[in-house]
Amino acid sequence: MIGLLGLVAALAAAPGPCELVDSAVVAQLLGHPITATSPVAGQRDDETGGTLSYCTYEGGLAGLVVSVVRFGDPTKARRATTRRLAARRLDEERATVEEESGLGDRAFWAYTREGAEWVVLKGSVLVGVALGGRLGRPPRSLKSALREATVAATTRL
Repeated sequence: MIGLLGLVAALAAAPGPCELVDSAVVAQLLGHPITATSPVAGQRDDETGGTLSYCTYEGGLAGLVVSVVRFGDPTKARRATTRRLAARRLDEERATVEEESGLGDRAFWAYTREGAEWVVLKGSVLVGVALGGRLGRPPRSLKSALREATVAATTRL
């Protein structure tokens, strides 16, 4: 019972996905001021089996999504964090996906002609920071800037 109460307290104290990336950074990535923010919390993620929360930001003709999937334990999270998951999150069969080191327990950088995303595993939490739409520049050129936003997000967990 005490363990369950501790888990509930930890989840209640955990920041939501709209709190993980500074709004100035989001606006810079969008290339426009933020015109809409839409948080969604606590849905079952059918693809991974975890609990999904996400925040969608819109600005100009671009959008940025910060997603957090929480798992019951790190083993389940690690099994769910795959190259295929990173590609599917971009809804694109032609996504280029690269496994990267030095960011969390496991990380993938994925991009298409329309968007790009970092997917990072940290313990029992999977974080995604994805950008798409009319960006005014090739999505793969945003690797470094999206990485910085993802580092900020995983640090705030």
